[in-house]
Amino acid sequence: MTILVTVETCLLVVIGLLVAGLLRSHAEIVKALNLDPDRDVTEPMPAAGVYAPNRPIENPTMGRAEDLRGVTPTLAPVVVPVAAAGRGTLVAFLSSGCLTCYEFWDALADDRVHTLPEGARAAIVTKGPDDESVAKVRDLAPPDVPVVMSTETWDAYGVPGAPYFAWVEAASGTVEGVGAATQWASVLRLLEDSLAETDTADAAASADSDEATLIAAGIYPGDPTLDQPLPVANGGTQ
Repeated sequence: MTILVTVETCLLVVIGLLVAGLLRSHAEIVKALNLDPDRDVTEPMPAAGVYAPNRPIENPTMGRAEDLRGVTPTLAPVVVPVAAAGRGTLVAFLSSGCLTCYEFWDALADDRVHTLPEGARAAIVTKGPDDESVAKVRDLAPPDVPVVMSTETWDAYGVPGAPYFAWVEAASGTVEGVGAATQWASVLRLLEDSLAETDTADAAASADSDEATLIAAGIYPGDPTLDQPLPVANGGTQ
């Protein structure tokens, strides 16, 4: 009888230790994942680091753009100004170890890069040599597109992961559009949407400026002089 009681006591102690260990492990997991222990478990958790392809996503760095500073795949220091001549720069954040990125390495290395809107240019940014395979980046680098290796630039643009794209308008030097994509055609759509929004805003600003000029001259909307035909060089009207 004494032996049976002793065995039962030992079992209870072991079970108690197991339960305590499980509770401690659960608490550590909750802490590590930063979960709310009172959270409804039926509520779906967002997938960390997963971004819907082909859709623009919010980026806290929308605004003034940083020049692309780092090294080339041959480890030479380089700076690529983003507010350069032309319409703007499509900055492609790619990696040598990302399978999806190979679509864009190839696109920027062949004739597809020429499908960018007129006046737009492209530049590629990978993470720095400490975080990338320099040899692979060197092999993948397109001959006519600048490649900058810079983890600092990734951080400056708030890049969540590759492949990722930012459109920098040359005139303002600001980031006007960001997004993730899985196909080159999707990147072009994102870029075209951003350019269309910019053109619409520019047209509205121009119209407001013209109206302000007329008002300053004492001509207000509805003024009959606005409906008069314009004179042409031969003395007629149009």
